[in-house]
Amino acid sequence: MPISETLVAGLGNPLMGDDGIGPAVVARLESGGVPVGLRAVDVGSDVSRLAHIWDGEPSIWLVDAVEAEKPPGTMVRLEHSQLVALPGGQSSSHELSVSDNLRWLLHGLPDLRTVEFTLWGVVPESVCHRPTLTVTADRAVDNLASELLRTFEETRLKGSTFKR
Repeated sequence: MPISETLVAGLGNPLMGDDGIGPAVVARLESGGVPVGLRAVDVGSDVSRLAHIWDGEPSIWLVDAVEAEKPPGTMVRLEHSQLVALPGGQSSSHELSVSDNLRWLLHGLPDLRTVEFTLWGVVPESVCHRPTLTVTADRAVDNLASELLRTFEETRLKGSTFKR
């Protein structure tokens, strides 16, 4: 039996400005008190760490900075089918995209194939050597943390986090 219903996995490097959006969302969730049934973990910039962090949760929400043709600070949400259908974007075998990493994890760990993945992203304003978020990203982190909590509670009220 999993210890939680949903794992929030914050992805990114907090030393690279707005690339640290994922870990910042995890920190905000933890500072406000994570509700029972939700587990938040800073995964760093390596999606493959999910193999060691996942504890049987039926739902994993990946939180990351995402490139999109939208203004900085805009929230983007990709459901499971959209996420696994993203084209590969690696430039070398050492720099796999989130979707490429996810496909490898699903291939190597068949138990993860039952998990419903969702990518929650924020369009970054600036990704550079800087140990803080921009004001725009910081505001978006608050909004996204609130949205995750709201969605989690709504899902629990409906009776299940697993929709597939």
